[in-house]
Order: sequence, then structure tokens, then C-alpha cells
Amino acid sequence: MGFEEGWTAALKATTYPSVTLPLGSLVPWLCWNIWTARNNLLFSAKEFTAAEVVEKAVLNASEWINTQAIKTKVPGPMVSPSLPLPLDTILCRTDAAWKGESQRAGLGWIFLSRPNEVTRSFSLSVDHVSSPLMAESLAL
Repeated sequence: MGFEEGWTAALKATTYPSVTLPLGSLVPWLCWNIWTARNNLLFSAKEFTAAEVVEKAVLNASEWINTQAIKTKVPGPMVSPSLPLPLDTILCRTDAAWKGESQRAGLGWIFLSRPNEVTRSFSLSVDHVSSPLMAESLAL
């Protein structure tokens, strides 16, 4: 059996022993955690047992499934419905990510013209960022 057939079969499987998650939702997380364990071994000389890798994959899959179950409304642009935007308006959407261990932040911006066509996008990595709030502030 080749990889593609094995992957398809694994995604269709229903359970994993002693785990209440569908195996299909666990397989991608197993692959991801095997990959990150490999990278930790190569780049940080940190070893993980097979049990630790599987346990982390189960935790990741559970978090993902639970998060997907939460239905939240994504807010649109903060514009009053009574004030229509002119056709030549450009919207800017921004976000930031922060890594505490290295005190680094990734910042990103997307500029949209109407109707929601990306006109430009930018990203930047910044050192010496003290918190996630500071990262978001820098992005703004």
C-alpha cells in the first residue's frame, strides 16, 4: 500500500485504541507531532518518546475539534451601517503573533479595496517585544 492509499485509509478509520477521537482527525496531528519531535531532536537535542508524541497529538486534535465546535461570529470592519463606505475606500486588516521564549513578534497587514480584493500585503518580524499585547499594539 502506497502513502496515498494509507493516508486515505487512516483518515477514514473510526477510532484509535484508548482514544475517543476519530482516527481521521488524529492522523494529521500525529504526522505534525512526529515532524516537530524530529525538529526538536535535530535542532535542540531534545528527545520525546513515542508515547509523548502520541499524547501531544491527541491533545492537539482534541483542542482543534473543540475549537471548531465553537461557533463565533467574525466581526467585519468597524463601520457604522448607516455610513456606507465610498467605493474608493481601502480597508487595512492587521494581526500579530508573539513568541515569549524569544521575545519576537510577527506582524502582518493586508490592504483591501472594494469588494474585498487584496491590493497589498506586508509582514515584519520584530525583536524585543515584551508581550502579546505589545505585539498587537505594534501591528496597529
